[in-house]
Amino acid sequence: ERRIGIPVTSSNHAMAWHCLRLAGIDDVVPAGGRLFALPAR
Repeated sequence: ERRIGIPVTSSNHAMAWHCLRLAGIDDVVPAGGRLFALPAR
């Protein structure tokens, strides 16, 4: 992401983020890229 300047994700990455948010876990994971820096909505 840093090198190319746009968010990069995969279906597994997105599913992990979604499952954590469904479980009520809102932790920011800096190493997780831009997706894991987003708060739950």
